[in-house]
Amino acid sequence: MVLTKLLYMWPLRIILPANRAIEEPPPEIITFKVQGTGWDLFNLIFFNSAAICSVDLSKAAINVDEYEITRNQIIKSIAYFNNVEAIESIPEAIS
Repeated sequence: MVLTKLLYMWPLRIILPANRAIEEPPPEIITFKVQGTGWDLFNLIFFNSAAICSVDLSKAAINVDEYEITRNQIIKSIAYFNNVEAIESIPEAIS
């Protein structure tokens, strides 16, 4: 099986606890380097209109003024991501 890599952009949504706000708006779109078979990438690009990266921090205990959303949190937050692997997020983290 031949795997191909490409860059793909997802809408980004961050859900915060009720007592928190974001001072500077995060990017509306986040880019990922993804890898998969040709057909899986084709389906991702042309038939996956529901894809979103939704980082849910609503239950997180945020006790600092600046919070960093890590690469792993970002990658785990991708919805509708069938048979394709995220290798890298751009940016690596969001503060």
